[in-house]
Amino acid sequence: MTTAPDHAIIAGSAPRWHAAVLLLVLLAVVVAGFAFRGVTAPRDAAAPEDVFSAERAAASVAPVVAVPRPMGSVENDSAHEELAAQLSALGFEIETQEGIGTRVLDGEASVGYVRNLVATRPGTDPTGTVVLASHIDSVPGAPGAADAGVGLAVILGTARALGPETLRNDLVILLVDGEERGLLGSDAYLAGPGQELTAPVVVLNHEARG
Repeated sequence: MTTAPDHAIIAGSAPRWHAAVLLLVLLAVVVAGFAFRGVTAPRDAAAPEDVFSAERAAASVAPVVAVPRPMGSVENDSAHEELAAQLSALGFEIETQEGIGTRVLDGEASVGYVRNLVATRPGTDPTGTVVLASHIDSVPGAPGAADAGVGLAVILGTARALGPETLRNDLVILLVDGEERGLLGSDAYLAGPGQELTAPVVVLNHEARG
């Protein structure tokens, strides 16, 4: 009668131990996930100016998301002007970038005239650029409260909470046009002013609810 070598027994039993340990680790992760699911309660308009207030953020974007604002519409122009006025009041340098955006995907092309809103606050000693990005336009049949009204509200609330103090790095708020038609505003920006940003560039994309 022959017996298997010790190393063969160890090799055969190791996967069982590995599976048990992995199961325990996964269980611990799940338990930790449920334990830390709580979120910070939203702050109302009485919150200090240097604290993000969900109520103030929602109020700032309310005029923009009242009606649909597809690319090229009067409502889109009104939203553009409203956002420009708010960002100017917060101390940003405002520029409207006009151009033609294009996109080719799977043999189909989208082309359109876009008006991007670019708000800039130069840094004191920039070693890079932080970009807070979202889009102004919505689909024709909806006011775009979620896409991307929520993103616009977060950006406006963040800009307010940062206050008037200049940061070390350049801060750019990029609100593009023609996103719903195929990222047309983003294309126009990257082909133009986007090439002049101080590198490295960190982009925080506030698209829809993502």
